[in-house]
Amino acid sequence: MTSANSTPYCRAPWGALAIHPDGIVMPCVATHPDDHGILGNIRKQPFEEIWTGQKAKNFRHAHLHNESQFSPCHWCHRSENEGRTNRRDEFETRTGHLFDQWVRPKEELEDPQNINSLDIAFSNVCNLACTMCSSKYSTPWFELETKLKSQGFHRKSYKNVNVPFEDYRKNISGIFPYLNNLRYLFLKGGEPLLSRECLWFLDELVQRGLAGQIRLMLITNGTILNKKILSLFERFKVVEVVVSLDAEGDLFQYIRGGDKAEFSTVVENIQKFREIGENVRVVISPTLQAYNALRFYDLIKFSHSICNELVFKNWVIEPVYQSVVSLPEEVFPEVLSNLEKSIDFLNDVEPKNKSILYLEQMKAYIAKEVRWRPEHMGYKSNSEQFLRYTKIIDSYRGTKLAHLEPKLAKYLI
Repeated sequence: MTSANSTPYCRAPWGALAIHPDGIVMPCVATHPDDHGILGNIRKQPFEEIWTGQKAKNFRHAHLHNESQFSPCHWCHRSENEGRTNRRDEFETRTGHLFDQWVRPKEELEDPQNINSLDIAFSNVCNLACTMCSSKYSTPWFELETKLKSQGFHRKSYKNVNVPFEDYRKNISGIFPYLNNLRYLFLKGGEPLLSRECLWFLDELVQRGLAGQIRLMLITNGTILNKKILSLFERFKVVEVVVSLDAEGDLFQYIRGGDKAEFSTVVENIQKFREIGENVRVVISPTLQAYNALRFYDLIKFSHSICNELVFKNWVIEPVYQSVVSLPEEVFPEVLSNLEKSIDFLNDVEPKNKSILYLEQMKAYIAKEVRWRPEHMGYKSNSEQFLRYTKIIDSYRGTKLAHLEPKLAKYLI
């Protein structure tokens, strides 16, 4: 693997970690979750057993000696081959300077002592059931997935992955001796502001004197204010409250699961987040998907007006019937127009915003897909799946996308 600003191999296996809602532990969030990429499960094993265990040793050894063909890392390989940014570059940019030396034999033989970047989701407990989500990240999705399965949408379902709080705390407590050099902490969910484990973990970092060196990024849907967690923010070096805002007004409510999500509440909470302290910044991070692609320019403009920073780098790839590429072909010119206008807007108001690069990559990706997909066997079925999926969730929730998005109405009625 090659990169313009880093070593010819990734350092994440020696200094990063990602813990998923179901307890699965992998070196980073981009690791493919096959057997080779999973180091263990924090809900079933003590941390030390995972971090210094044989699977972790095997992963590091294989990554170091056969990195260019190492299957769990194929997403980064693919993105680099296509000229796109990737997690390896992000990790190198954030924490590469923390490695004083990179001695291959030493790192190969010894267990690493410091975790520099930690990405953790304590559970899948959430208060919303967003259209593009699943039970892996949202407990309200359990019931909806049962209905979808009866309609032929066979998606993997996850049970409530909570375990007794004391048991979870016992297993993960072994991580703290490895966090003396922690600089980046990403907290996800579910909804982390509903998490008892999240409060405990942040308080532990404060009590151990580590918070002041950490840049904390907490990803939230913006509908919850947890005063106990928010009160700890002032103890961290920098806090970025990353709000995953994917639409405005009525379309926001549609994507987030109906009347349980009030758009006005999120806007009010964003302002409250910004008022917490000088070290707290609000970042809005939209995800491009089938439901917001036709209004994406309006979302980018609005988001930029109410936050400290706008960061776009996420789009739905799976399930494919939630991806932009499964929209009816006739609406694609407007999808591309939305992306073009978004790029032009950011070039005018914030030309150094890294979102521009991702928007350009997404625009090129969609344009490429449109050119070949009419001849591709899966196109028609994917588009039909998108429309059928939409009708099913509309029926289940009592919503009507056709009323919100006229350009899709003729396909849904």
